[in-house]
Amino acid sequence: DRSSISAATMRYLVQRKNLGIHTDFLTDDIMRLIQSRAVSNRAKKVNKGKTVATMVIGSKALYEFVDRNPYIELLPIDEVANPFIMGQNDNLVAIHAVSEMELTGVARVYNEGNLRIGSLAAGRDFINGARRSEGGFTVMALPSTTADGLESRIIAMSPGIGTTFTRTKVDFVVTEYG
Repeated sequence: DRSSISAATMRYLVQRKNLGIHTDFLTDDIMRLIQSRAVSNRAKKVNKGKTVATMVIGSKALYEFVDRNPYIELLPIDEVANPFIMGQNDNLVAIHAVSEMELTGVARVYNEGNLRIGSLAAGRDFINGARRSEGGFTVMALPSTTADGLESRIIAMSPGIGTTFTRTKVDFVVTEYG
């Protein structure tokens, strides 16, 4: 699921240096990444020195971390998810948790009732921002199988429900196996 993919991604990134954050959701996982000193936001051309987000969702510790933090900037979604703004920052990587991948390269995010599982509609904007960014690319991340382990999430063809990211927008696909 989205939260386990986020946690795994942040654990991997802890060993990096001078990362920048530009996201729709600021979470506990991102807070821990910032606290690890892997994030400096120094290389950003837009919002230099600042972690940018639209919403904060997480623990009391996260809200306390964000409160009056001069290095966190909360902006409206139309600014945060603007591909033209994002694209001004070099080497932007858009990472999206998806529900399944077709062998053709189409990534799909399912919706269950009114609850969206996976990426928000702004996901396309983040992908387009990465495309505009010099050296930018996209990563689609998913578990290789369903939660019960009985079905692959990498399939020949999807029944066509949910939100899709076309193969032209997918640069890399990552599962728990790489």
